[in-house]
Amino acid sequence: MKSTTKIIGIAILALPVCIFMSGCKSPEAQKTEATTEIIDTASAPVAFDTATVKNKNIPLTVNVTNLKSPDAPVEISVYGTKDKFPEKDGQMKKYRFKPVNGKLEAKLDSIPYGEFAIALYQDENNDGEIDKNALGIPTERYGFSNNFKPLVKAPSFKNCKFEYTAKANTIDVKLLK
Repeated sequence: MKSTTKIIGIAILALPVCIFMSGCKSPEAQKTEATTEIIDTASAPVAFDTATVKNKNIPLTVNVTNLKSPDAPVEISVYGTKDKFPEKDGQMKKYRFKPVNGKLEAKLDSIPYGEFAIALYQDENNDGEIDKNALGIPTERYGFSNNFKPLVKAPSFKNCKFEYTAKANTIDVKLLK
């Protein structure tokens, strides 16, 4: 019974993305839009109000600046209050977007309103991993919500948390070098 509930919860969360992704668009419109792919979801469904699913949320918009490459994909990991921030496989959702004309405005529309934190990086060599030097410091551009700049260690959820609501639905992240 528990596994069926998990599958149904994940399917319900993925449904708005499937509907959004399958919309009819002209080839010209498709060329100017960022491409997206959900590449991972959490094993446990996120608690949410069913009214939120019926009344589709305003998408969370993530504007990413300071890209090194005009077309290398950007991987965005979204963490809820109970997820393991910023662990590689501890996120609630993981997305991969391709910038258009050196800019990225990512629309995340399968997330319920609530408190979240975001960690992201530009995958310059397209290998699906954030590259690090011998000391563990990223060599690819990366960033966090609230534009938090870590000094010695990775940030905590508290450092990067933000409230996503119908009125607060856009965040800006400037990638660090």
